[in-house]
Amino acid sequence: MRPKLARTPLTFALALTFVFYLGLGLAYDGFHSARVLANLCNGQAVLAIAALGAGVVILSGSIDLSVGSLVALASVGIATAITRAECPATLAILLVLLGGALFGGLQGAAIQAF
Repeated sequence: MRPKLARTPLTFALALTFVFYLGLGLAYDGFHSARVLANLCNGQAVLAIAALGAGVVILSGSIDLSVGSLVALASVGIATAITRAECPATLAILLVLLGGALFGGLQGAAIQAF
């Protein structure tokens, strides 16, 4: 039996985001600008990509909770590369993507081996 649309986690998350967006718009001037909406959507996109990756792993029969730690490591890596090493943003993104793919592959291989 399929759950009703109103009871799915995605519907709840979207409704809660919408309620917070409306409530904060009433509390703060300028909150309903296009820039804030774009930033909100960008933040949700990152979470959605991480959730899809975790969902694929869980559906494949493995349970891997290291997705969050890998996202955190990538965030710190890109921030460090841009601020401390003064690396151009494009190169920092490329390096972090390659490092994340390598580290994620090593984690996946370790999980399969053990």
